[in-house]
Amino acid sequence: MSQADITEFQNSSTYPKIFWESSEQHTILLATGNDPQSKAPRFFCGDFSSAPDNSLYTPTCLKEIPSIDLAAPNPMPRMINRMDLPEKSTWDQTIYHALKSIEQGMLNKVVLARKTTLSFESPLHPLSVLLRLRRQAHPIATFFCLQSAPHKAFLGATPERLFSRSGRHLSTMAVAGTRRRSADVSEDEALAHELLHSIKDKREVDIVVDSIIEHLSPFCEKIDLSPLTILKSAYVQHLYYPIRAVLKEGVSDSMLIQALHPTPAVGGSPKPVALAFIGQHESFSRGPYAAPIGWLGTERSEISVAIRSALIDGSTLHLFAGTGIVQGSDPDAEWQELEHKISQFLRLA
Repeated sequence: MSQADITEFQNSSTYPKIFWESSEQHTILLATGNDPQSKAPRFFCGDFSSAPDNSLYTPTCLKEIPSIDLAAPNPMPRMINRMDLPEKSTWDQTIYHALKSIEQGMLNKVVLARKTTLSFESPLHPLSVLLRLRRQAHPIATFFCLQSAPHKAFLGATPERLFSRSGRHLSTMAVAGTRRRSADVSEDEALAHELLHSIKDKREVDIVVDSIIEHLSPFCEKIDLSPLTILKSAYVQHLYYPIRAVLKEGVSDSMLIQALHPTPAVGGSPKPVALAFIGQHESFSRGPYAAPIGWLGTERSEISVAIRSALIDGSTLHLFAGTGIVQGSDPDAEWQELEHKISQFLRLA
């Protein structure tokens, strides 16, 4: 029935439509409509800079199906143009300003993003784009698609979780530092080894984990930090600290979202200075990119960080990627990292 359910979901004219597949649950949630009076779990899609009034959706219809191989119902149209914002020369200048602020002690880290706009010959079908992405992305990813109209959607395949909660038990992660993946096993392991022993990347992930623990501590009875390891996705790999905690009584999901977002993995440190730098130097609004996204329930909640994501608007696909700038960052290497991070979308075109 799963493929039939997908076809029914694709053909539904009830919006919003939500596709969600968690690597934790091994199931797909298909949701349509929005009824604030419904008793269903609520779907949350935030904004990087704020939480808009329309960020919560309570589906009128919610269906759960097994995670199986699913065919994309529509072909991809031909790509006809690409534009990067900022362009490389502006990017280099912004990195220079960031490194200057770090040298002066104003910043420890700032995450700078790029928007890459791809134009196609005809309108894109959001679910087809997501299912094609799903076929090539790593199984640890959480796949999501929030569709507001036939050819308008926000979608992605994110490896990063803001938090997952079961009762008072919480799990989260500190992620930073990036190397590409290789089809050659030996080279792939060599890249992972290089990442694990990189002073620059270790500095970057330590900024993230220290901030998460600092902001979680007031809400927790206990926090356990696991050893540093590697988080592998389809085309890139990262440094990764798994974190588990036991929450105090009365701690809500909204309190956790406000405390944790944005982590230095997508914003920077110190947070106010980094966000001000981003606001001054990025010439586009991030919108839902790198914002909290996921499901809120009484007993269970799962909120991811909406990276490796894109906005569909008719025949246009806006891709977003960011990279952490710390002492020792190189503009050319960071630009190449952005390419690695959007490669799963570029391969669709």
